[in-house]
Formats: sequence, C-alpha cells, structure tokens
Amino acid sequence: MSQSSKFDVVTNGKLLDGFEATAVTQSFAELFKISPEKAQKIVGSERVIKKNLTQKQAEAYRLRLGNIGLGVNITIVEPIKEIKEPFSLSLQPTEEELQKANEPSDEVTEQVICPSCNHQQAQSARCDSCGFQLIGIQTNSQESTTFSHQSQRDNDTQDSAVNGQDQQLPKHFSEGGSHGSDNLNVKIIIVAGIAALLGAFLWKGIALMLEMEFGIVAWIIGGAIGLSATLAGSKGHQAGLLCGAFALMAIIGGKYMVYDSLQDLFVEQLYNLDYFEDEDMQEMYEQEQLAAQAYSDDVYDDESLSTFLVQHQYADSLTAEEVTDEEIAVFKEYDEARLFYIMNEQPDFNTWRQHVLGTAANSVQDYSTWSLVFEDIGIVDILFLVLGIGSAYRLGSRQYQLSASN
Repeated sequence: MSQSSKFDVVTNGKLLDGFEATAVTQSFAELFKISPEKAQKIVGSERVIKKNLTQKQAEAYRLRLGNIGLGVNITIVEPIKEIKEPFSLSLQPTEEELQKANEPSDEVTEQVICPSCNHQQAQSARCDSCGFQLIGIQTNSQESTTFSHQSQRDNDTQDSAVNGQDQQLPKHFSEGGSHGSDNLNVKIIIVAGIAALLGAFLWKGIALMLEMEFGIVAWIIGGAIGLSATLAGSKGHQAGLLCGAFALMAIIGGKYMVYDSLQDLFVEQLYNLDYFEDEDMQEMYEQEQLAAQAYSDDVYDDESLSTFLVQHQYADSLTAEEVTDEEIAVFKEYDEARLFYIMNEQPDFNTWRQHVLGTAANSVQDYSTWSLVFEDIGIVDILFLVLGIGSAYRLGSRQYQLSASN
C-alpha cells in the first residue's frame, strides 16, 4: 500500500457494545455540528463520513467515532489512473466544437467551493485558481453529512503533490481529544465540590483573621475550583457551568459563614457581662431612667414626641421639626418598650443590664444572616464575584485552551 493511497471513512449503521443510540446521536451531532435529526439519519445508516483521507487521518476518525460509540469502516479509494496520450496521435477539436463550447449553456452547472482558496467554480478535478485537488468535494446541491463549511475548510488540506506536505488532522481530531465535547462525571463533580468547600472556609478564615474581606480571594477561589476540575479531566460547556456554580456557592457561602460567626461572637459578648465596663453601663442606666421619666411626663402627641427624641438623642435630627417618620418608627420599635419597662418595673442596675443585653442579643440572633450578606455586597464585590465565576468556567471548560489554539 503506497503512502499516496486515499481512504474513506464509512459508517456501518451499527453501534458499539455498551452505547445507547440516543447518546451516540447526540455526541455525533455535537462533534460534527449538525442537527440531532440529521445525525440520527447518519448514525442509523451506511454513509460516507469523510473522503480521500490519508491512512493516519482515517484511523484518527475511526478512533474518535469509536469513542462515542459509532461503528465505522475504512475503505481504500481506488487511485485515479491517468490516461497517457499516444506519443504520435492527438485529437484536436474542430471549429464547430470550439464554437459550441464557447456558447452559454442552459444547463445548470454544479458548483463547488475550493476548501483551500474559497474559489467557487464548476465541479472539476482541480481548482482553477490554486490547483487544489477537488475529487470528493461535495457540490452546493448535495446534502452535507460532514462538518459545517468552516470546519470543512479547516479539515481539508492541499494536495501533497502541490505543497509536498502531509495532510494535517482537523483540530477536533488532534492528539489530546476534542475540546468541543463535554466530559463531566461523578469524579469531577466531587473534586470541584471539595474545592468549593475548601474555598468557602478559606474566605471565612481570611476574613475573620484579618477582620476584612478581600475581593481578590473570590477570584482565587474561582480559579482553584476550575483548575481542580481540569486536573480531574473536566471539559466542555457543562463542566464550565458546574464550576461556575460551585464558585458562586463557595464565595457567597464563605460570606455567609463570616457573618454567621460575627453574629455568634457578638451575641456571646452581649451575654458576657464582663465585656462591658460597669461605669459605661451605669451611665446608660441613669440616662435611661431620666428618659423614661421624661417620656412619661412630657410626651402626649407627635410634636412632643419629636421634641423628646431630639432632647434625649434618640434621633439624629437637630430640631423637632426635622424629625422624620422613620426616626419615630425606629424609636417605637427598639426603644419605647425599654422605657416602658423602666417605668413599670423600676429595675435596679444589674436587673436592667441583664434585660438590655438579653434583648439586644435576641435582636441580633433574630436578624437574618442572609440580609447581612446581601446588604454588604457592593460593586467591587460583584466585580470580583464575576471574575471568580468566569475563571472557574474558563478553566473547568478548558476555554483557555481553545483561545490559545485559535
């Protein structure tokens, strides 16, 4: 068998053991960028998938198609024998034949596009523009069962007699597998999930240790999740989406754990009476006793309430006329009940302190941690969140390899 021999890759209409027709059809459609309906027709019949390939290319196609479960055969193409003209005889066209050849024909000529220089011409053995061999190239009217036109131009190569080089395999069939097909399994999900969990604890640890959150940590977490999935063999759009989702959960989950820990710490400090200085608490106790007495004696309508709020610093406004409805509502929700407690119970200092700190601790515990998380998110946080998710997607789907190869 000479090196110049050409081969066709032909489906035999059979699936390999262990593969389902639906999965094979879907993989074939994604690989060759055609509709599932067209892929189903090809998978279930004997069709020529690729023509005029070298033996190395043909074996690569058979291996790749076998990996998705499609049975194929490789057939050798009989070489076209050149007809040598007799050394002493030649046929010259008559004047009538030349005139007829120059006349426009009513017959519609099949057109073919050269995959090398993109020149369009009538179907012929070679391209009129660059000399590329067009044998086996389908015309515009034929149904295509191979890659899209762009992929066809990438996959077909110039004749070895023109450039003296071997044909190159298409990108989808180069060593290292296909970047276009998805590779997502339980192992990849577990690895990416563990990376996300570690990333969430990393966020929490750094924030609590340094008492500050750094947006760049979100970027690092997303990259670590995507890289972990890549090392486990992830590939494709679905794997990228999974890594992006894990990055989002890790970053938001880390922020949640930070605020949950801060809430618990604050509540613990409130219940720890030794945390607060007795002198400071004593001063607050005396001020609230005076405020409770004044509230009982002087407040009888909204105007007197506004004056009371300004005098006893329950509002940020400087005058009674500036007091807002919101400030009045806050006072009634958080402070009024405490003043009523002092007026009715007349507690001593220790009893009052336990009551105040216990009420504050309950308020902190009842406040939604998720509300704290989302109230703290700003534009910079969103920026690094997007960067983290984007890095996880690009690494997990191996989009960076496609960008580099392009």
